[in-house]
Amino acid sequence: MALAEPDRVQSATLLCPSVAFRKRRTLVPLVRVVRPEIAAIPHPIRAAQVRAQFWSLFARPDRLDPAAADVAADEFCRTYRSRTARIAFFAALRNIYLDAPHGKRGFWTRLGELRPPSLFVWGESDRLVPAAFSRHVAEALPRSNQVVLPDCGHVPQVELAEQTNALIRDHIAAAGEVRSRRAA
Repeated sequence: MALAEPDRVQSATLLCPSVAFRKRRTLVPLVRVVRPEIAAIPHPIRAAQVRAQFWSLFARPDRLDPAAADVAADEFCRTYRSRTARIAFFAALRNIYLDAPHGKRGFWTRLGELRPPSLFVWGESDRLVPAAFSRHVAEALPRSNQVVLPDCGHVPQVELAEQTNALIRDHIAAAGEVRSRRAA
């Protein structure tokens, strides 16, 4: 929305965002032909595997209530039993991988055109979307604010909720002040 309709967006905050792959794109031709509808074929998923994946999203799982993994895993497994949910999940993964990194419509090219004030929050210990992407964001969008939270994984809004919420509040307030000054 911030890229497509920038006048409708006061600010953008991105938490460990999935960004276009710059490398490891050798499977793009194959992924293009494999439709997400293939996920309509029922296939088993084990709650124990989901729990393990859930806990791997955090740098310090001890910060969370252990029951959280059970609730999250059970809910994911329940939802994943739905044909449409599986297709939607595969479609999202496919779109992330197929997002072109460069060229006229490439993600990194478009990112440089982002006008609203932006805040990128990264987890230093994120194994899913490495904080190293921050340097690429800085190249494409040097005026963005970026924070790498130490000792944090992929879900800063859960793992370091107070710190993350404070960053977001401050960013929104600063963007509102800039907009007010421009309107005056």
